[in-house]
Amino acid sequence: MTRDDFLFILETTRYFEFTCDNQKYITRIEKDENGNLVYLFGIEYEEARHFNSFTHLMADGRCGNHYLKDVIYDLKR
Repeated sequence: MTRDDFLFILETTRYFEFTCDNQKYITRIEKDENGNLVYLFGIEYEEARHFNSFTHLMADGRCGNHYLKDVIYDLKR
């Protein structure tokens, strides 16, 4: 999956889950109290990290020892 595919899925469904390093990760988009989009990302059933932009999510999101921006190319829709 490309970065653009991943963004499209998030923007249209607001939710995406996948497995990485035997952990289930959840990514979703919500709105904060000011109406701004917030990207939430983390391991299922744990507190998600909040990212203020898709670029920030791609730059700092991690799946175990891997950056999300590197992992998404191995993901399937």
